[in-house]
Amino acid sequence: MRRLSLLAVLALAGCGGTSSTEAETPVASDSEPRAHAVADCLKEEGIQAVGPASGADMTGDEAPDWEIVAGSTFIGFYDDPAHANRIVPILENNAKGFDGEVVREGQVIVVWTEATGQERAKIEACAFDA
Repeated sequence: MRRLSLLAVLALAGCGGTSSTEAETPVASDSEPRAHAVADCLKEEGIQAVGPASGADMTGDEAPDWEIVAGSTFIGFYDDPAHANRIVPILENNAKGFDGEVVREGQVIVVWTEATGQERAKIEACAFDA
């Protein structure tokens, strides 16, 4: 059930105004190298992760520029700090539905669902320090 809730948050965060066929071609991203560094760190720590994936296929104002899903944890990377700042209240509201927690540091936003203890510490270190 929690995994479905996370998927619902991700779907809501990626919903928006244009279809993927209308999306513009992505340009070089400030957050792309960071997303790849975080993915490498997670792999080194033995954390199963999907991504990084470009947010270019996701549309709407809430979509991250890059994203990683590590277990039940969503990590979003935003090129524009103001964009990251605007999305936090939306994600916090969505996270209430599954007792999740949203943490933002700079241009990185992590939505925690089930990760605890050592797994959470590893994901947090990679997401915010890589």
